[in-house]
Amino acid sequence: MADQKLPGGEKVKEASTLRELVAVVAVDVVGAYCYAELGTMIRKSGADYAYIMETFGPFVAFIRLWIECMIVRPCSQAIVALTFSQYVMKPFFPECQPPDDAARLLAVCCICVLTFVNCYDVKWATRVQDVFTYAKLLALFIIIAAGGYELFTGHTEHFSFINTESDVTSLALSFYSGLFAYNGW
Repeated sequence: MADQKLPGGEKVKEASTLRELVAVVAVDVVGAYCYAELGTMIRKSGADYAYIMETFGPFVAFIRLWIECMIVRPCSQAIVALTFSQYVMKPFFPECQPPDDAARLLAVCCICVLTFVNCYDVKWATRVQDVFTYAKLLALFIIIAAGGYELFTGHTEHFSFINTESDVTSLALSFYSGLFAYNGW
């Protein structure tokens, strides 16, 4: 099977993505059920913080919250901003990769604009978040509709397990990517 290249330069094997997607979704569904059970058993607000506080005590909960606020969330926002900037700049550089410095500058500008909007007015931040949510939902509906159309018109050549890689590192990378994408449970 032919490899596909994403705007960031990563290669995606078509045959292995279907199997790995099914496995990642299964793990995510189990994780969601675990969180639902935790939410019904521990009725405090605070999600992860409340669960860890109840289980391991205040020190471990504080350390986990501190790591989340100082390391995990900013890194996640940086990854999302860099990915956004790569996808936005790709139409302007169809034959090559966008310059790294330009992508980083656009990512920094995006984060600064969103930070300013959030600090300036909460209502504006809510409106921006609503617009982005509607845009994401519209994009998902378009992708689902296009996939359904292709599937029902008989284009099933990508729904195959032939030449599927079973390398542990590619499987681990696909799980990490899938769990990052489905972080909201």
